[in-house]
Amino acid sequence: MLNISICDDDTAVCQQLSDYILRFEEETGQKMQATIFSSGAELLSDYPCATDILLLDIEMGSPNGIETAQRLRLTVPDLCIIFITGYNQYAVKGYSVRAFGFLPKPVSYLTFRNELTLAIEQLQRRSSQSSRRLSGL
Repeated sequence: MLNISICDDDTAVCQQLSDYILRFEEETGQKMQATIFSSGAELLSDYPCATDILLLDIEMGSPNGIETAQRLRLTVPDLCIIFITGYNQYAVKGYSVRAFGFLPKPVSYLTFRNELTLAIEQLQRRSSQSSRRLSGL
C-alpha cells in the first residue's frame, strides 16, 4: 500500500487530487491510501510517518509549502515531495528542499499520472537498493 498525503488549503484541489488518486489506483491496480491536510501547520502537527509521497501546495498561509518542507526535511530527509503550485517562480525554491517534482495548477490528470508514476518508480528503486545493501551484510 502506498500512502500519499495531500496538503493544500484549497478544498477543491484536495478533492481533485483525491479523485486522481482513485483513478490512478483503478488504472494501475496500485493500492493507495490518501490523507488530506488543509494547512502546513496541520500537516506538521499530525504528520503521518508512513507517508510515501507528499503532494504539497506551495502558496498557503504560514507556514507555506516551502517552510513546511524545510521542517519536514529535518526529520524525514528522504520523503518524496511533489509541489503543487500555480506560481512557476517557486520552482527554484523547491529545489532547495530537494523536491521530487512539480504539478502546475490547474493540475491535469495526465500530468498527475506521469509525475506519480515517476515518483513510484523512484520509491521502488530506493527500496530495491536498500534490500540489496541489507542482503550484502
